[in-house]
Amino acid sequence: MNTAVGVRTDVGRVREGNEDSYLAEPPLFAIADGMGGHSAGEVASETAVKVISDGAAQVSSEDPRSLARLLNNANAAIYTKAQSDAALLGMGTTCTLLMAGEGIAHIAHVGDSRAYRLRDGVIEQLTDDHTLVGRMVREGQISPEEAQHHPQRNVITNALGLDSNIAVDLREIEARAGDRLLLCSDGLSSMVSDLDIAAAANAAEDPQQAAEALVELALEAGGEDNITVLVIDLGGKDAPAPGPQRTDTSPGPSSAAPTTSRRRRKWLGALLLLLLLVAAVYGAGNWALDNSYYVGVDELDRVTIYQGIPERIAGLTLAEPVEPSALSLEDLPDSRHALLRQGMKVESLDEAQSTVSNLSDLAREFQNQRAKGDSKA
Repeated sequence: MNTAVGVRTDVGRVREGNEDSYLAEPPLFAIADGMGGHSAGEVASETAVKVISDGAAQVSSEDPRSLARLLNNANAAIYTKAQSDAALLGMGTTCTLLMAGEGIAHIAHVGDSRAYRLRDGVIEQLTDDHTLVGRMVREGQISPEEAQHHPQRNVITNALGLDSNIAVDLREIEARAGDRLLLCSDGLSSMVSDLDIAAAANAAEDPQQAAEALVELALEAGGEDNITVLVIDLGGKDAPAPGPQRTDTSPGPSSAAPTTSRRRRKWLGALLLLLLLVAAVYGAGNWALDNSYYVGVDELDRVTIYQGIPERIAGLTLAEPVEPSALSLEDLPDSRHALLRQGMKVESLDEAQSTVSNLSDLAREFQNQRAKGDSKA
């Protein structure tokens, strides 16, 4: 399947070095987030990516286990390297590996880097976090919201290089033209909610813009870890070449019809098409107003919940404001301005209200940071 790819990696605002590595060699894509003292994490993640790249010819969509074997090879290489060098002992890395095929994609996963799929504006996490907190969520001990701020959220339970044997999660998903797939290190997912990830990724026109926007969000949220984002847009097969055109020179009923009759039929056909178009626009407008919501800004740049869609159809506006807020665009960081002017689509009024609440929290943090900066000046 044809793909368009965007990627960005950043050291963040706290770490001295970047221990993330990535691979973008269609149809293989991978994110590795290293761990270990000094440069050991960087060595682990780079080793994983090199083993995957060198073994790319050994994997096949017809044999999904070949991805697991590739990660096992990477694990062996990292483990052996760590055992032979005391400075590297204990190093390891997460790794999320994706192979995009025709109609399907295969994922092999170890650690807490993540894979997401965005389809029709909805985000879905495709991997489980191999962390203590992730296990607690799956067992129902805590909620996903509690996990976001849990003090033990960074305790990894499975990674490449920590043991001679590892367990690899394998998953097969449907891959449809128009899907946007996202691989990221936890420098994004630990700092930015899935809701905000979806909003930023959906608002971006191309995968590189999406990767840039998501990294900026993580940096704005504090950038406490290295951040790597890899975005893959799936496209359809190339359209088949048109077959030979046939010119029919034999006389038919239309060739004998008077010119005025032909013109009348053309006008009637055009009128019918126009009426159908008007009816379709009217129906689409009513459906959009009744079933869709988004968060945008009004003419005074106030953050407002709208019922409808931000796009215009045939020049018509298909939205109306339902809940203005006291929040102004200037209260928020610059990175949110474009998202709100375009309209942040949501699934329901409740989700829209939650989005406005999150934006209000962000505004307070932004104003506090601005005030601290002013006081230092």
